[in-house]
Amino acid sequence: MVNSSVKMPCNVLQKKEDNVEFFFWYKNDGVTAFYTLDARRQRLGEAHHVKNESYSSRIQFHPTAEQPYLQIDNLKEDDTGTYFCRVDYQWSATELTKINLVVVVPPKKLIVRDDTGQEVRNIAGPYKEHSDVTLSCEAQKGFPTPNVTWWKDNKLWDNTFQKTQTGVINEMKLNNLSRLELFATFHCKAQNTMLTSPVSRTIVLDMYLYPLTVRITSRPLPRAAGRRVDLACESEGSRPSAKLSWLLNGSALTDHIETVHDNVTSSVLRFLPKSQHYGLPLVCRAQNPKLYDSKLDDVRVLNITYIPQVSLRLIKEEVGRQPKEDDYIRLVCDIDANPSVLKVGWLFNDLPLSHNQSSTDIVSGNTLVFKRLTRRNRGRYKCYAINEEGRGISQELTLNISHAPVCKENQQITYAVGLNQTVTVRCEVEAVPTDVTFKWEFSNTVRKHYNLQHTSDGVVSVASYMPVTAADYGTLFCWANNSVGHQQSSCFFTVIAPACNPERTNVNASSLSRDGSEEVWNHSVITTGAGIVASIFIVTAACAFYIRRIYLEKKHRPMGPIMEEDVTIYSRVQCHNSGPQPRI
Repeated sequence: MVNSSVKMPCNVLQKKEDNVEFFFWYKNDGVTAFYTLDARRQRLGEAHHVKNESYSSRIQFHPTAEQPYLQIDNLKEDDTGTYFCRVDYQWSATELTKINLVVVVPPKKLIVRDDTGQEVRNIAGPYKEHSDVTLSCEAQKGFPTPNVTWWKDNKLWDNTFQKTQTGVINEMKLNNLSRLELFATFHCKAQNTMLTSPVSRTIVLDMYLYPLTVRITSRPLPRAAGRRVDLACESEGSRPSAKLSWLLNGSALTDHIETVHDNVTSSVLRFLPKSQHYGLPLVCRAQNPKLYDSKLDDVRVLNITYIPQVSLRLIKEEVGRQPKEDDYIRLVCDIDANPSVLKVGWLFNDLPLSHNQSSTDIVSGNTLVFKRLTRRNRGRYKCYAINEEGRGISQELTLNISHAPVCKENQQITYAVGLNQTVTVRCEVEAVPTDVTFKWEFSNTVRKHYNLQHTSDGVVSVASYMPVTAADYGTLFCWANNSVGHQQSSCFFTVIAPACNPERTNVNASSLSRDGSEEVWNHSVITTGAGIVASIFIVTAACAFYIRRIYLEKKHRPMGPIMEEDVTIYSRVQCHNSGPQPRI
């Protein structure tokens, strides 16, 4: 072994009649002895020693030993070689002894490297589970060439090695690492002699492990919207410990607390269910933070119970046009509810809707059908739905119905005015849209006037009228029209002479309706007839007044009070007592 000592014997024939004169030591093919002993004039114990200076004090020949030998101390690697001992006698022939010396040099050191060429000290990795790993062990120097082997659990694992320029290398390949290889211990050994123990390095494998399981542990019960709950999830098998995350329909939830105990990661999510969460996937995801491809999910489809979500929409014949009279339309109540709806109802102007299934509106499930719209259907509509969670109500939908103008009810229809006095007659209609135009006419049994002067402001028109003669009393008619159509029945106003005790009468100014209401027709006929009768009596009274005046003027009497004449209009007594009177 290097750094040790060796004794190389030299054979000598012990003859009484002959003496040894010289010992010469040669190495390999050298012609010059590196060690010489001269005993020609002295005994062997006192002989003169001559040695090569390169060996210094490391070598010493012992000629007096029972078996003469050359001792070399502190052996070096280059001491290896073939040595020759030559013995010269005084009379006998020279003897030559050949000795082969091999100096064993153990490997200087072992170097373990990973796949990337980085030196591994004691722990290799960490490596991904299921990955392939190569560890190379190199024995540097050493003579003779050492054997480099890998061992596991005191069993030979790999003995394939090869010599390189720098030493001897054994590359150990580990394919598809399993989690059982975590903390596995491998030994690399290099040995070139049985004289000493092999040089050894111990390597421990470290690994990243995938999560084995992830599970939402909370019971899969229906959850009520608006009521906060705690949901639990746990995962095990990951190294390092898995990170747990929660996702709702792919969006991360952050209100959760995570704990780790004995390689089990637990997470509790504070969750506020909402109605829109119904049917969405809730995911608890476990992932090793060191392994990007280690995601493991447990998915639960949420069953959220909630008060019905209700919205109201209008379906009409023509898109983009406001509904008008006689249209067929539907109001649809869209309902989203869990559990199922028990009842659907309707509100009209905040009151429960009463409907007539034989004429205008029909309730069919969640649909309100108007077979033929009328103005009475105009108003505010809502629908509601009830389930086990409660009652949900829709937004308000205002139904505006376009229609041709009609007279507004409860207008003043009788105006009393004296001759040559101007009266302002106000005509108001109901119409959608309200952009209307008006037309006025005057009529009685004597004359008609068309296109009376008037002013208009929206759905109100005002006409100024002045009776000049008694024949100018009668009825004013007002019509309007808009983009939907013309007013079917006019509004009418009666202009009469003022009464002795004037009294204005406010009655219904409704025009003849399109649906043929008998009450409106009767009122129109009576009122118009009254106007005609009034005109006849006014003319008669005027004639009597003029005759009397002529008679008084002939008698040269002063003008007295105007004679009162009884005129019956609407069962009331009226007389002409104001305004200038015409002369005949």
